[in-house]
Amino acid sequence: MRKVSSQDLTPDWWIGRAEQYARAIADPAEQTAAWMGVAAFHGRQGDFDAANAAAGRIAEPDERLECLRYVAIRIARSGDFPTARRFAHSIDGPLARASALAWVARVQAERHEFDAARQTIALVDDPGQLAWAWHQLAYEEAAAGRYAEALADAGRIVPAGPDDRLLKEDLLAWIGEARAAGQREPPKPPADTPAAQARQLLGPLGYRGLSANDLGRLKREAAVLDKVTAWRRVAWIHLNEGAAAEARAALAYAEGQLDKLASPVDRAVHGALVADLYLELGDPASAKRSKKRGQNYFSAPNVQRLRENSSDPFSPLADYRVAALVVGVVARVEGPERAAALVRSNPEACSAAWWAAGAFCGWLARPDVLLPLLDLPADAHRKFVLSMGAAQGLSARRGETGRTASHVSS
Repeated sequence: MRKVSSQDLTPDWWIGRAEQYARAIADPAEQTAAWMGVAAFHGRQGDFDAANAAAGRIAEPDERLECLRYVAIRIARSGDFPTARRFAHSIDGPLARASALAWVARVQAERHEFDAARQTIALVDDPGQLAWAWHQLAYEEAAAGRYAEALADAGRIVPAGPDDRLLKEDLLAWIGEARAAGQREPPKPPADTPAAQARQLLGPLGYRGLSANDLGRLKREAAVLDKVTAWRRVAWIHLNEGAAAEARAALAYAEGQLDKLASPVDRAVHGALVADLYLELGDPASAKRSKKRGQNYFSAPNVQRLRENSSDPFSPLADYRVAALVVGVVARVEGPERAAALVRSNPEACSAAWWAAGAFCGWLARPDVLLPLLDLPADAHRKFVLSMGAAQGLSARRGETGRTASHVSS
């Protein structure tokens, strides 16, 4: 590759590379997913023409419409609701347009933007999607403790069939149960940073759907089951409630259990996941201490040795659920160069690891360390997700206010 100056490594440069690699992806399903990612990036930048052009690369008409719907949802997930609503409303397919608008309304409701969600729902003209949107809004209102509004909006559901009637009845019953339990859930935060996106991949190890209502159950689980995971989830709930002291206490319990894990892989992975939450709390010293339990395991020379002397794959980087956060913790604790070296020493790592190298190094303003990875004999899909991640990370950094710098220690 010709030499590129650091000043030239902009989001536009990286998205251009991503489009180049997308055209070279051989697998049709992977190529479709790639163009969906490119379209979503352009949509979030407000460039609707480029988003539609990327979607136009998809051969199947239904998949093109699904791509445009996906773009609207991704824009909404980033928190830019006016742009999401405009994009969704511009979709030509009537059902895809209605579904996209209904999803934008759902995300607005998740963020407790209830009045804005109603305004978006007013644009939905498909009966089935309209019923679904009112259902989602009423559910989120009840979860937030807004019971009167939830009942009123649930009453606006016009069932399109027997299944819809049953769903409405179940919703009304659930609203009554939520009121009796005094349920209160905080708004869901935007998922626009690399760390927030990486956490969405965690699956069974993650935090999806957790609220303060789960604290008692998780603390009971911590006494008899997987102590590290349970305390980490308790810390996540406290963190989202703004209770930093309680979050730190829960992380200290989780960290104290790491040495009791028999597998070095488990210690390394859980050490990285605990470190990730310390970083979210703005505590890089504790993150470094927690991550250090797996530091030798994640070092590039040790990864190479494991690959040469073991028939087993290096599972944390082969497992898409944890690979992104593992790479992200290395980038934020040890620096972008170490994260890039980790992937360079293990080019067979899953695509999530490659994406994370791009996203976190871009977010930390060091996309230059990624250039050697583009020269590796890796497939086009891995180089696509690396380039896509760099573009996303650099763009996400524009919305940061200096907190990033405190996440890196030497």
